[in-house]
Amino acid sequence: MEIISAIERRRRWRAEEKLRIVAEAGAPGAVFALVTRHFEVSRGQLWKWRTQVRSGELVAAQPDPEFIPVRVMAAATQPGSQPRPADAPLNAPDQPDRPHASITVEDNRIQNY
Repeated sequence: MEIISAIERRRRWRAEEKLRIVAEAGAPGAVFALVTRHFEVSRGQLWKWRTQVRSGELVAAQPDPEFIPVRVMAAATQPGSQPRPADAPLNAPDQPDRPHASITVEDNRIQNY
């Protein structure tokens, strides 16, 4: 009678991990077999990931869009002009054409890379 005591496991790899392993295997001077042993991945699995990267099927996940706070400031008026009421249309028929309004976006967040 033979008793098999090994625990079979199925790992779930994130796309970023797969891409990192494929990049390491493709680095100059890298030995494919050593990379598979280091990460405990079969050679067939690594070849599959490599093929998926080359075909564009395996790509890095896009970050979720994030919203940033916006502050609306009153526009500076020209000397001699009267401010437009907030509920008035931009170019009402009884008003002369005005230059197009502009929006300036400033990103003051600190980037930590």
